[in-house]
Amino acid sequence: MEFHAREQFDRRAITGRSVLAATGCALVLAVALLLALGSTLAMSGSTANAATMTKQRDAELRAMSDAELNRQVTTIETEATAIGERMLRSDFRRDAIVRERDVARRMLGEFMAESYKQGSVGGDVITQVLSAGSLSEAADRARVADAVGSYHLSLVDSLDTAEVNLDVSAVERARLITKLSYIQSQLVDLRSEQQRRDAIRSAHAEAREQQQAEAEQRRIDKERAAAAATASLAGSLAASTGGAPGALVSSSPFVAASGPPTAAGIDAYLASKGSPMTGQGAAFMASAIRWRVDPRLLVAISGAESSFGQVTCGPNNAWGWACPNDPADFATWADGIDTVTEGLRGYYLDEGRTSVSLIQQKYCPVGAANDPTGLNSHWSQNVTKFLLEQGGNPAMVGPGPSGAGALQLPDFGLLGGD
Repeated sequence: MEFHAREQFDRRAITGRSVLAATGCALVLAVALLLALGSTLAMSGSTANAATMTKQRDAELRAMSDAELNRQVTTIETEATAIGERMLRSDFRRDAIVRERDVARRMLGEFMAESYKQGSVGGDVITQVLSAGSLSEAADRARVADAVGSYHLSLVDSLDTAEVNLDVSAVERARLITKLSYIQSQLVDLRSEQQRRDAIRSAHAEAREQQQAEAEQRRIDKERAAAAATASLAGSLAASTGGAPGALVSSSPFVAASGPPTAAGIDAYLASKGSPMTGQGAAFMASAIRWRVDPRLLVAISGAESSFGQVTCGPNNAWGWACPNDPADFATWADGIDTVTEGLRGYYLDEGRTSVSLIQQKYCPVGAANDPTGLNSHWSQNVTKFLLEQGGNPAMVGPGPSGAGALQLPDFGLLGGD
C-alpha cells in the first residue's frame, strides 16, 4: 500500500505542476493581451487629436537643424536595434527551455513506463513483492524508482518554473513591442523629413544649374549677336571703301600697332586726326585701367561725337556727354576722360553692354527724341570704324559685370610710355 500511495502522489504532483504551469502561462498571456488592448484603446481614443498632433510634429521636425535631425535618427535606430536584439535573445531562451522540458517529460514518461513494466511501481504490494522475488528487493526497487522519478519530476518542475518566470517577462515584452512601434513611427517621421529636405536641396541645385546654363546661353547669344553686328558693320564699311574689312585700317594714314593699347599709340592716333586731345594718352590709359574699359573706345566715341574733340558741345566734352539738353562741362580733358570712362563702366559695361552695338542702344538710340535728323543711326558705324583703326575689337570693349573679358591692359608702371 505504501508504494501504491507514493505512485498516486507522484502522478498527482506531476499533473498539479503541469496545470499550475499552464495556468501561470495563461495568466501572463492574458495580462499581455490586456496591456496590448489598453494601448490600442488609448491609440484609438487619441484619433480625434491626430490632425493637431501631426501638425505639431511637422512643425517640430521642420524647426530642427539638419544636425539635430540626423542625431535623432541615429539615436532612434540604435534604440530600435537594441530592443530587437533583446526580444530575439528572449525568444532563443524560451525555445531552449521548451526543448529541454519536452526531453525531460519524455524521459520521465519512459521511466514510469519501464518501472510499471518491472513492477517497481503500480499494482498492490503483493504483486510488487512477487515481481521482485523478495520484500527486500521490492523495497529497494521502490526506493530507486522514487529517487529517479523525483529527479525527473524536479527537472520538469524546474523547467516549468523557468518558463513561467520567463513568461512573466511577456509583460515586459508587450511593453517593448509598444515602445518599438512608437519609436519606429518617430523614425518614419524623421526619415520623411530628411527625404523632404533632400528633395528641396536637389530641386534648388537643379534650379541653380538651370539658371547658370540659361545665363551662359544668354552670354553666348549676346556675344554671337555682337559679333554678327560687328561683322555686318565692318562689311558695310568695307563696301563703302571698295575693299575688304582690313582696308578700313589701311585706308587711314594711321596704322595701329599690334597688342594692347598704349599711351603712345593713343597719342599717335589722335595726332593723325588733328585732335586737340593729343598728349592725353596717359590720361586715357589711367582711366582705362582704373575702370576696366578699353581706352580706344573713348577715343572712338570722341571721333563720332566731336571729330576727336574739335567740335564739342561743352568745354573739354568730346563725347557728347549729357548733350544737347544739359551738356557736361569739364575743367580739363583728363577730367572729362575719367568721368566718361567711369560712366561707361557703371551705366553700360556693368549692365552687360560690352560691345559697340549694345552700348549704342542706350548711349544714342536710333529714333531718340533728341535726334530729329537721325544722326544716331550712323553712331555705331562710325565708332566701329574708329575702333578698328586703332586695332580694337568692337565686340569686346571691356569686361562685363562678372569681371571676365579678353581685354588686356598694361600696369600703372607703363602709363608714362609704351
